[in-house]
Amino acid sequence: GPENGKKSFCFFFFRKRRLFLFHASCPERMNGADLALSLREAIVVTLELAAPPLIATLAVGLLVSLIQAMTQVNESTLVFVPKILALAGVLILLGHGMFVTLSDFTTLLLGRLVAIGGAG
Repeated sequence: GPENGKKSFCFFFFRKRRLFLFHASCPERMNGADLALSLREAIVVTLELAAPPLIATLAVGLLVSLIQAMTQVNESTLVFVPKILALAGVLILLGHGMFVTLSDFTTLLLGRLVAIGGAG
């Protein structure tokens, strides 16, 4: 319960079978640890969202470059279409999960803003 008139707020956040707990004993202030946690989680979410499309296009580009080197076909536009197809495939397969991850993270950040702002 509240001690000495201070509010207590607890926020649970589930993402990919991981549980994040945000607890602020004094939601009017955000300390350095809370800010560092938010920044770390933002970087992790950014990497989780950017890695699959980047890795897919990198792998396809490398494969097409190897084929071009073996066949001695040096056409620069030949790499473009397979990369776009790989990117589209990754977004079709993983787009929903990427959206859920971003949506959950946004919910977490908005929940922290409400805790700091003291809604109600």
